[in-house]
Amino acid sequence: MIDVSNLRTVSENGWTKLLADISVDIPNEGGGSFPNNIWVGVKDENAHMLAESVYNAFILVPLYLGMTYKTDIHIHGCVSKILYRNINNYLQQILCNFSDELSRINITVDGFKDEEADPKIIGTGFSCGVDSLSSVYNRYVLDDDPEYRINGLFFYSSGVHGHYDDERSLQLFTKRYDSVQSAANKLGLPLYVIDTNLHAFTLGHEWYGSRVQYLGYYSCILALERGIKMYYIPSAYGYGGFMEYGFKAAKEIDFSEFAEFYALPLIRTKNIELVPEGGQFDRSEKVEQIADWEIACEHLDVCNTVDELYDTYDIHHNCSHCGKCIRVLQPLEAMGKLDDFAGLFDVDRYRRESWMNKCLLVLDKDIDGFAMDNYRFCKAHGMKLPSVFSALLYVVFRKPKKFIRYMMQKFLPETTFLRIFHKHRSSAR
Repeated sequence: MIDVSNLRTVSENGWTKLLADISVDIPNEGGGSFPNNIWVGVKDENAHMLAESVYNAFILVPLYLGMTYKTDIHIHGCVSKILYRNINNYLQQILCNFSDELSRINITVDGFKDEEADPKIIGTGFSCGVDSLSSVYNRYVLDDDPEYRINGLFFYSSGVHGHYDDERSLQLFTKRYDSVQSAANKLGLPLYVIDTNLHAFTLGHEWYGSRVQYLGYYSCILALERGIKMYYIPSAYGYGGFMEYGFKAAKEIDFSEFAEFYALPLIRTKNIELVPEGGQFDRSEKVEQIADWEIACEHLDVCNTVDELYDTYDIHHNCSHCGKCIRVLQPLEAMGKLDDFAGLFDVDRYRRESWMNKCLLVLDKDIDGFAMDNYRFCKAHGMKLPSVFSALLYVVFRKPKKFIRYMMQKFLPETTFLRIFHKHRSSAR
């Protein structure tokens, strides 16, 4: 049984936490034991945003743990009835469809209640990644409707900067915060900083960086429903890419890519609405859209190779070698705009590895939505790309593991190959 109880706020050292006790009777695969409380924190001046009378923020992460370990949940307090019904009637089944390891569980609560609030903020997450910047560009720079235009930005410490118990993750979070705050100042928008320990409950899970991360992210937003009325969630895929690749390729791997377009509208209360933003564009179109924007040229930050960034972030914000960096750099090269981002990427390193990455792009285009998107974009902009045969010859002598992967694609059943390939895609390049 997972018990969540004693909801309260605690203020210390300039921060106010929305805090609850949690008792978890399952093993922590990361070693040791789980924390005995779960919390989301904001700076004291933003404490009025915390939903301190309902447990809405502390149901999604326990839900995932409970469904993984087949144990029920009891919330010793009230939650939003809309959220509760949507979780029980719909979201649990979506999660079961996402992963065969998950099973439906019972969730009991002491009652139902809506937080009394009149929220005003229309927000979005602001990491200065491509999806983040595209959302701000479209829903703030280009949007002049005050009922839908962004008026607040949010920056989170929720797992993307490293493991919860690694002190270097706080250092990287601080460095990224300085860059993001500078960008927010140039935009003239307030930046709200959110801290949390939700990612402490995902240590040891194989997909810690993506499978669970977004449930914690959504939980942080729910914690702020007294301040936020609408929140744009930057989407990874365009609608076309999602239909062609996202649903089947992200199964077991990344819940946000698997289900964001139809799961997010279910994560709501009377006060707050989560809206997927960016599906109207492919990733390459987003890169093209922001490539001439001063904010992007000075602050673009897409890399999640945190072990490398711990040492190099002060030199380049992006490793320029991982899959996420390559996704951005290839469209920039196709447009002839690589050097405009030389202050943020190691473009010399990218150029040294460029032909290999183009060979991998050609080989990956039929199995990876982002690769197909970049392939089409680069071809349309006249970039020279190898044939499949030339790419295979180049890769087999220089990257034999990549050649083995290509042969697996040819001979393994599609669903088996997609699971193997996407399971390891974060380190594929």
